[in-house]
Amino acid sequence: MRVIAQKIANYIIKETKDQESEEVVSYGIEVVLGALLQFIVILGTAAILGVFWPVLAVLFSAVIYRIFSGGAHCSDFYRCLTLSLLVFIPLGYLVNQLAYSEYNYTIITVGMLLVLISTLRWAPAENPKHPIKAEKRQRFKFICLILIALFLAVFWVMPTNIFITGIFVGLLWQAFTITPWGTTCLHLADKLMIKVVTIFKRREAKT
Repeated sequence: MRVIAQKIANYIIKETKDQESEEVVSYGIEVVLGALLQFIVILGTAAILGVFWPVLAVLFSAVIYRIFSGGAHCSDFYRCLTLSLLVFIPLGYLVNQLAYSEYNYTIITVGMLLVLISTLRWAPAENPKHPIKAEKRQRFKFICLILIALFLAVFWVMPTNIFITGIFVGLLWQAFTITPWGTTCLHLADKLMIKVVTIFKRREAKT
C-alpha cells in the first residue's frame, strides 16, 4: 500500500514540481487508499455473509465519530484490516439480533449514556504521533457531542430498525476504543497478531 501511495505521490510531485510536500502527499494518498480498500473488503465480506446493511450502518457511524474522537490504531495496515473484519462482521450480526429485540430501546438508552460519558471523559483520544492542539481538542469534543445529540434526536423520532441500531452499535464501539480499556485491548490484539505472523514466518523458514 505504501509503495503504491509513494508512486502516485511521485507522479503528482513531478507534475506540480513541489518536492517539499512529497511526504505529506504520500501519507494522504496512503490513508485514502487504505480506507477505501478496508471499506471494500469489509462490506464485500459482509455482503457475502448476508449482513451488508447492518455492517454498513456500524461502519458509517464509527468512521464519522472516529474522525473527531480519535482512537487507538494497529501498527500495520493489514493488521488493522484483519482486526476490522474480526470486529465489524460480528457487530453486524449483533445488530440483527438487537434491532427487533423487546429490550432494544433500553439497551440503546443505556448504551448512549455510556457513549456520552466516554466522550466527555476521553474524546478526542490523542495519537502520540499526531498530537492535537488544545483549541482543536475542544472543537473535536464539541463535534462529538453534536453527533451524539443528532443520533438521539433521530432515535427518539424514528422507530428502531437495523440502521438505527447499527448506528448506535458503531458509536458504542468507537466510544469504547477511546477509553483506556479499549486502547489496551486494541494494542494487545495488535501484539497478538504480530506474534502469530512471526510464528508462521518461523515455521515457513524451517520448511
